[in-house]
Amino acid sequence: GFDAIVENPPFVANRNILGINGAGYLDWLLLTTPASGGQVDLSVFFMRRSFCLVSTKGCIGAIATNTIAQGDSRDSGLSWICSNGGKISSAIKRVVWQGAAVIASVVVIVRGFAIDACSLDGKEVRRISAFLLPGGPDNAPVQLEESRGFSFGGCYIYGTGFTFDDQ
Repeated sequence: GFDAIVENPPFVANRNILGINGAGYLDWLLLTTPASGGQVDLSVFFMRRSFCLVSTKGCIGAIATNTIAQGDSRDSGLSWICSNGGKISSAIKRVVWQGAAVIASVVVIVRGFAIDACSLDGKEVRRISAFLLPGGPDNAPVQLEESRGFSFGGCYIYGTGFTFDDQ
């Protein structure tokens, strides 16, 4: 495998992958990327493929949309990578991408190395989770079967009108 991979994969939300590349492409991505969900940003597929191509003592540096730490993209990407021997050694959660309506995240993932300290948004932390938070679990909370049917999908907010600064 490669010692290191640095990537700036395309940012394409799942619902747009079909329009750009056709249904066959998304079907192929889902087939060739085990345990990936249906609402995944295209950059997650690139990150997963890079992780599979890097050696057992290698690293990946990636810039992607901040959705890599959210929902299906997190579960299919960073959570899967962390569950399969990867560790996030450095991350910047929110980077404003000048000239585009996107908030990016920058991550460095290592494979096969012990890490004593990590850097999250310029601060030293012991560990970075797949949520790009200090410590904590890498997987989403388990859904309570008793609560099924008591909630709905919520609101879908498009645009940057409802974003908050992490401070």
